[in-house]
Amino acid sequence: MVKSSARLRKEAIIEDIKKSVNSYDCFYVIGVEGLNVEKNIDFRRICRKSDVAVKVVKNTFISMVLKELNLGNFAEKNKDNGLLRGISAMLFINESYGTPGRIVKKFKGDSFEKMSFKLAYVAGELYTGDEGLKYLCSIKTLGETLEDIVSAISSCSSKVVNTLLSCGNVVNAIKSKK
Repeated sequence: MVKSSARLRKEAIIEDIKKSVNSYDCFYVIGVEGLNVEKNIDFRRICRKSDVAVKVVKNTFISMVLKELNLGNFAEKNKDNGLLRGISAMLFINESYGTPGRIVKKFKGDSFEKMSFKLAYVAGELYTGDEGLKYLCSIKTLGETLEDIVSAISSCSSKVVNTLLSCGNVVNAIKSKK
């Protein structure tokens, strides 16, 4: 049986989505219905600056890929919540798992209430709803984590230096009494 060109295009799109899902550490699915051209350009520019790849994809294709790859009980959660409705975009990133969430939250809160968080697949877990978005936004970037580590090391090292200096002062005081 010969496949139609439309069917071949759909299969190619599905394979492209699978390839993206498998080549990135995490992905988000967001609702972008009602984004005008200006907001869309702003959103994509911010994503590009943050190393977040964006693809607008039909919900049917997203659903097919997620069910086929059996990611995070998607089929069960989608049946209960109807996660995929309206126009959807997929955001892909390696590392900095919270970055797409912060971008969505900023756009949703600051300038465009119609943008919505549908789901995210991060480190083998599927996150949905406002609580999922809130948690994902709290994940620190690699840079923030490194800053915390350097700060902790700096704090500890300064305490050690101060302790050694005070020990030196004690030793000097004892020597001067002799």
